[in-house]
Amino acid sequence: MEAAAAAAEAGTKGSMPGEDSEGRVQPIDVLYKHLHRAIRSELAALSRKRSQAHACPEQERKAFVALLKERCKFLFLVYRYHCSLQDEVIYPVLDGKVRNVVFGYTKEHEAEDLMLRDLIEHIDRMESVVENSPADGKTWVECASELVRKAAKVDAMQLLHMEKEEQQIYPLLIANFDANQQADLVCQFFFTIHMSETKEVLNWLLKFIPPEETVYLSSLLEEIVGSEEYVAIRDLYLDWSPGGHQPSTSTKEVKCCREVLLSSTDAERNQSTEALLKGKPFGEKPPLVILQHYYRFWNKISSLLAQSAASHPNGAPFQVEQYVKEIDEHFRLLRSLKFYSVETVNEVISQVSAKIASEADRQKLVSFTESGSNKEQHCFDAVCESLGIAKSMIKRKVRATELDGALQELQQNVKNLDALIQEKCSTADNIILTNLMKHLTPLQQCVFLWQFHKAFPLRTLKTLVPKALQHLSREEHMSYLNNLCTGAKEEKESKIVIPVMKLLLTELSQMQSTSKLAKRKNIAEDVLDAKQMDSKEDSYKKKKPKRANTKNPIDTIFNFHVALRRELKDFTEESTKAVQLCMHFEDNNCTHVVLSQQLKILDGKFKFLKGMYSAHSKAEDEIVFPTLEAKEALHNVSQFYTMDHEKETKLITLLTNSLDKLMHAVNGSADDKHTKGSLVEVAEAVTQGCAAFEAAVDTHLVSEEQGLWHLFGEHFSIEEQEQIIGRIIGRTGAEVLKDMLPWVKAALQTEEGEDMMSSIQAATRNTMFQDWLSAISGADKAAMEDGGEEGSKGQEQSGSVSDSHSMSAEIIDLLPYLPSDQKPSIYDGRFEPGWNDIFRISQNELQAAVKKVSIDTTLEPKRKAYLMQHIMALRWIVSQQKSALHKTVTTDTTSNKAKVNADADAGKNAGAGQHSTFFKSFHHGSVLGCKHYQRNCALIPSCCGKPYVCRLCHDEAEDHVMDRYEGVKEVLCMLCGERQAPSDKCSKCGEKFAAYFCNVCHLYDNDKSHDIYHCPFCNVCRRGKGLGIDVFHCMKCNYCMSLDLQSSHVCREKALETNCPICHDDLFTSNRPVKALRCDHFMHSSCFAEYTKTNYTCPLCSKSLGDMRAYFQMLDALLEVESGCMPREFADKTSSILCNDCGGSSEVPFHFVYHKCTHCKSYNTRLV
Repeated sequence: MEAAAAAAEAGTKGSMPGEDSEGRVQPIDVLYKHLHRAIRSELAALSRKRSQAHACPEQERKAFVALLKERCKFLFLVYRYHCSLQDEVIYPVLDGKVRNVVFGYTKEHEAEDLMLRDLIEHIDRMESVVENSPADGKTWVECASELVRKAAKVDAMQLLHMEKEEQQIYPLLIANFDANQQADLVCQFFFTIHMSETKEVLNWLLKFIPPEETVYLSSLLEEIVGSEEYVAIRDLYLDWSPGGHQPSTSTKEVKCCREVLLSSTDAERNQSTEALLKGKPFGEKPPLVILQHYYRFWNKISSLLAQSAASHPNGAPFQVEQYVKEIDEHFRLLRSLKFYSVETVNEVISQVSAKIASEADRQKLVSFTESGSNKEQHCFDAVCESLGIAKSMIKRKVRATELDGALQELQQNVKNLDALIQEKCSTADNIILTNLMKHLTPLQQCVFLWQFHKAFPLRTLKTLVPKALQHLSREEHMSYLNNLCTGAKEEKESKIVIPVMKLLLTELSQMQSTSKLAKRKNIAEDVLDAKQMDSKEDSYKKKKPKRANTKNPIDTIFNFHVALRRELKDFTEESTKAVQLCMHFEDNNCTHVVLSQQLKILDGKFKFLKGMYSAHSKAEDEIVFPTLEAKEALHNVSQFYTMDHEKETKLITLLTNSLDKLMHAVNGSADDKHTKGSLVEVAEAVTQGCAAFEAAVDTHLVSEEQGLWHLFGEHFSIEEQEQIIGRIIGRTGAEVLKDMLPWVKAALQTEEGEDMMSSIQAATRNTMFQDWLSAISGADKAAMEDGGEEGSKGQEQSGSVSDSHSMSAEIIDLLPYLPSDQKPSIYDGRFEPGWNDIFRISQNELQAAVKKVSIDTTLEPKRKAYLMQHIMALRWIVSQQKSALHKTVTTDTTSNKAKVNADADAGKNAGAGQHSTFFKSFHHGSVLGCKHYQRNCALIPSCCGKPYVCRLCHDEAEDHVMDRYEGVKEVLCMLCGERQAPSDKCSKCGEKFAAYFCNVCHLYDNDKSHDIYHCPFCNVCRRGKGLGIDVFHCMKCNYCMSLDLQSSHVCREKALETNCPICHDDLFTSNRPVKALRCDHFMHSSCFAEYTKTNYTCPLCSKSLGDMRAYFQMLDALLEVESGCMPREFADKTSSILCNDCGGSSEVPFHFVYHKCTHCKSYNTRLV
């Protein structure tokens, strides 16, 4: 109730002023201001009513359910009229003026319709519980809880939907439609209401329209001049509205009204109306015989739908699209008449069923009235759902096998619907109408005929009458209309039938020409030969080239929907368990412990769900939706979904508050704990919040899948989709990805999960993402541990040192240049060299390796010299390292471990704060660490087995580089001296090693002022608050940059995987700030500051590092002063130059120092 009330309040506050710039009332306010206010009031009344369900006394439950059902049905009818007007009238005309706006609202209408009918069906089940005959064995308390949940869904969806309409649709209607056009839409609303319900709906709506606007609306309707239906609307409205004129119902005045109604300048119509007034009272045939044409027409439409579905095309996409489109057209017409096929005759059938002699006919009658509506509705829902899925798949161009499955399901659902309608129409035609005509008098049949027509809105009558009665003669038309007037007169509703008669006369008079036109059109469609179809198909292929039936990278986003739905379902189940425990709560320790544990589980699931949903919404709002809007054809397509995210965020806040209250009520102090009654109330608030959030998110996901998914395949290439995926995950932190990827894969089938990972890996192919995945999976670690154990066994057996992990990094760098047959094997992605391989290399092979290095153009001179020197001294280096390793393994390792334990014991004996000096290192003062980092542990690199506080300390002291990933198998606690595997705290003393710990690159930092994060794409830890917070990772450049640069930086593939041109340190792994130059090269910011003190050109490409126009103007002035001072032998000489800035060649006057480019006026040139 809290969620619904808050949403209602937000919707009320979001209402807009209903006046234009000149202070005039907007006619559209009737639909988007007053009708919305009326619906909100009805929802609030229902909310108050349903909140009484749990406490309702047993003797009052029957009346309670009856009243609740009545109000729900009324709300369902009103809301259906509102949605029908929007889907059939407002949205199509608005879409013609403003594209890409209305689709989401249409999908929400479908979801809200299902929720309302589900609520009404649940109330029907509550009636059986009251009568002690529940079909599912549920108790009243369980039904009441389910009522709260289902009603909360309806409340939330309708309130949020109306608020979005007021935010987006209402302003668009005001901006694009004048007062007369708005009034036309208001009339169309009245045109969609069943005539039998118009009075009730209008009386209800007029309570929320101010009196002055009521008068304005009445005058507006009277002034509308147009087609006949608007005259009918005006007359109906003025007849039923308070304060409107009330025509007399006397026979004399009715006859006068008829004469006025039927007067016309058209001679043919005058002739028809005179014949109508002079005709027989009931005609030669029973009045109800006309209804057989209606049911036969309904049957015909159903048959056409079944025939369309049966002709399944094979092959071309154009044929499949046309096939689904034809089914959709027939289904829309069939669905527009479905509400009137059964409900309108049930009351009369129940009155005459006792007079039917045949028991079989009586049973068919009972079946027709009792179970027909629900079964029929379920069939319509199944066709509607499968049709939507098929259309969505066609737009997304999915694989043929998937589409075939959807089309087969659609065929089966259409077949089931057609079979049911055939049965219903046969029963209505052969049994029901036959018995009605047999047992009712002609006057009663006229009354029933009028009641049958009153159950239709005028819009449906306008469509149904000319199509269903097109084969009747003029005399049969006049007899039909005369019977209709007679029934209305008998019901004291003559004044109502006048506008209806006028409408029907207009339609029937135009029927013949319209029928001929339609016939010609159908014939033209039938004679469309195969050649024309082929040409259409060819043009379709040219306009929309069909891609291969492969998965699109963007499917990764929508795979997230599957996981989100599953998590939402699990959360709902856990919340139901918690609420049920609250309903049966007993104040004892056992119950309290169980409930507390369940609430902890619920709270954990909600926090995870909230985090995943927030990440998804943020990615869409900041990346996906702006990318869609950037396409000219897709403007406005995302505003609806952005508003959804805003509303759903509010629902999350409300649900968070409700959960906090519930946990406080259960786990608070004795004074704060609630009674069972108040606990139930808080639990109901949680139930409503969960239901509202579930309904909103589920509807939102369906709308995105059917409205946005296919747009990516139509408007974006594979490369563009990969860029979108890269931008999304490039703003997702390592910790989130670590939880998210397994979570999404678990919700997918094996093939879908593999496709998703392939798409992500394709988007991140320039990065170290695969290395990060391997590191977090632990596969590499387990393999290395197994290899270490095998190496230890081999060492024990042979008495020699294992070759595994023993060779230094500097020697590994030489391996690509050594003879191919002497290269060590690759084990699980890492080189595992052996000593003997090195000693078998001959002198000639070493010289060949030196030559290979010398001709490698990718190496810088300093790097070449380094490698060539180490190749020539390779044997000596290996022998020294082998000797040192023997000594370390046999002696130092054992003594070090003994010393660690001895020093630890000594530290304990010496007292608190005293530790072994050998294993101590200080950052400053008494703070443990080194000059680079603060931390309470030292690393034990596997390459040399010596303790170092950090990787940088090791590299400075040793002649090799430590592997930050696989080179750290142990750490040493500097507080107690314990050796152990890397972790965030000591396994012995329990003290934390550092405030920040990365288990991938084994970084410890205890300085809390440092913001550090691990980038899964760089696979190193970097300074910053984190991906998506203040930095992002560019997948093409393969580097982390400030979020401010995301839309402005120029991408260069793997731009930073190089050395600084000044200090020659690796830029990619550097912990110093990096500066991007104008020429798209990079160097350290500190190096840039020093370099630019004496230079203004890039050391790599020689382009100017900044805007040098002021400097060049100074040179112009200097040369102007020097003009005429050039020696005579050089005065006439010229120089050929090449500009470093623009790349242009010029022939300029000779100068000893300065030569100005004639193209860009730059002095950054060189002689050629």
